[in-house]
Amino acid sequence: DYSHALDAIENVISLEIAEANDWNMYGLTLYKMGRHEQAIFAYGKSLEINPEEAAVYSNLGNCYKALADKKNALENYHKSVQLAPDEPDFWFNLGEFYQSQGKMNEASDAYHKVLEYVNDDAETWMNLARSMENIDSLKSAQYAEKAHELGCNSSKDLSFMANILEKVGLLDKALETRKMIFKQDSFNQENCEIFGIDTLKLGKTLQAWE
Repeated sequence: DYSHALDAIENVISLEIAEANDWNMYGLTLYKMGRHEQAIFAYGKSLEINPEEAAVYSNLGNCYKALADKKNALENYHKSVQLAPDEPDFWFNLGEFYQSQGKMNEASDAYHKVLEYVNDDAETWMNLARSMENIDSLKSAQYAEKAHELGCNSSKDLSFMANILEKVGLLDKALETRKMIFKQDSFNQENCEIFGIDTLKLGKTLQAWE
């Protein structure tokens, strides 16, 4: 319940004893409640007290991204990684922003920065795989498999992995991946249809389901 957290922080603010982190937490709470303009104001107050806090700039980037203000979102994401270049979360946010804008080269660069500091984050590997799909399909497939090894096992992630494996000609692996999807969602018509096509390509029979 964010309302209780909001009340507690607003009480501190009303006493005029709020520090930079109080305003940051206030902004985070407002952001989670979907009150993005108010969150931006709170983050601004935090930066008035401590203008070198990288996390606040990253949080501001999230707000501007939610408001579709691309220019300010990018400026704040860049400011966050400039101030804290060894913080993987800020690179991840920058990568997601670039990916949402279709700038896949920039996104992949940002995700590679994340992996310099945290090499076992499944979500980063999967995002990197998606950003590399049309840049280097083979690497995309390798990254997707790495993400799967680390725990990316949703139907959506597995579908992407199956598609990219098929794209690079690894039909046996694609088939095995589609079997995993089938176990999760046996009514996934698209997956069933592609599975059938892949079995024919490999000269296999429906016993491949077993």
